[in-house]
Formats: sequence, C-alpha cells, structure tokens
Amino acid sequence: MLLVFFAILAIADEIFAWDLLSDNLEKIATLFLSSIGITVGATFLMSLMINFSLISISIEKIAEKKTKSNAL
Repeated sequence: MLLVFFAILAIADEIFAWDLLSDNLEKIATLFLSSIGITVGATFLMSLMINFSLISISIEKIAEKKTKSNAL
C-alpha cells in the first residue's frame, strides 16, 4: 500500500512538476515499481506459455480421439 502511495506521488510529481519527494526517494520508488513491473510481466508471460502448452495438449488429445473414431 505504501508503495502504491509513493508511486502515485512520483507520477504526480513528474506530471505537475511538484517537488514533493526527494530525488533519492523518487529513485527508490521508481526502482521498486520497475522491479515489480518486471516480475508481474514475467509471471504473466510464464502463465501465458503454460496455458498455451495446456491448450495444445488438449487439442492434440481431441485430434487423436477423432482419428481413432474415424478409423473404426
């Protein structure tokens, strides 16, 4: 929650040219937001790849069932 508050302040500080946060605090907030963003992005991509793998396995099983039923 505190990180979100600092993120909002850092964004508002850049947009409105306020001088609310010190430069060091702004750099720390940017570093944490970047690391969290990279982690969330990597997690999303891993989840996407796993789901694509599961979908392809399911499609392969369906195709195998259809070829077996057509062979009979």
